[in-house]
Amino acid sequence: IGRIQLNSLKDLTWYGRMTYVENPEDLETPNISFFTDWRFIERTEAEFQRIIQAVMKDRNETYQNNSLRSGHVNYLIQAIQTLYAAFQREYAQELFTHLLQEYGYRSQWGNKLEDFVIGRLNKDGRPMKSLALNQVVSSIQAAYVFLLYGEAEAYRNCVKYASRVHHIYSTGPPIPLDHLALRPLMEYHTGVLSEFMIRPRKLGYNVSLEDRSRLYRMLPVEAQQYIYDIITPWVKRQCEMDSPKLDFAKAFPSPPGIEAYRIEIRRQQQSTMQLQR
Repeated sequence: IGRIQLNSLKDLTWYGRMTYVENPEDLETPNISFFTDWRFIERTEAEFQRIIQAVMKDRNETYQNNSLRSGHVNYLIQAIQTLYAAFQREYAQELFTHLLQEYGYRSQWGNKLEDFVIGRLNKDGRPMKSLALNQVVSSIQAAYVFLLYGEAEAYRNCVKYASRVHHIYSTGPPIPLDHLALRPLMEYHTGVLSEFMIRPRKLGYNVSLEDRSRLYRMLPVEAQQYIYDIITPWVKRQCEMDSPKLDFAKAFPSPPGIEAYRIEIRRQQQSTMQLQR
């Protein structure tokens, strides 16, 4: 029973933040997404501790060599990486310290949390694509939430970490297959920002149009250029349906240099099509 409870809690950690967004055009196919939810880590860790203590008593084991050691260590490593990407660094440090003290990894992993997290990413030359992608996207999502609520240092740290993970993955040993390569980092920023502006609930956030407008106007011009044409048809319609109506042109102004940007995008698309012929 204990293992079933643990496995259920672990699944909630990695897939427990479910978002459900209605699809008015087809009520039978709503937009359902599953995201990592670091809020389940504390409850899962408490359950690990409860079961470990029971097993130690029943089997006369030490903590360092308890029967759940392998699964617990693997969970802690992934939990620390998840918390670090979400900028929950204090709790990540707490779990890292526990890992070092209780399981005796200090000589192997040292004392610095950042070195540990980056070291795990580099453990086999590069992380698995799924892990790198999770770390990049989670960190970018957290970054823009922090930016919206005025936490500039947390925003910069999350952007920096996403960039570092992307660089580690992209500059490791040669990638054998094209589909294993990560897309350019700005495309992930564009994807997260576009979704955040159009359907924030799909990412698990309930953000008003006014707050989205405020975030949009805080973005660098380059980021505004990347997302403006993507979000315009959707967000403009939402502004018109809002009560009271929001002036889209004022709330989401066209960024400087947008025409030159569009010309450059068309040029790149034409060049790509010619190369594919």
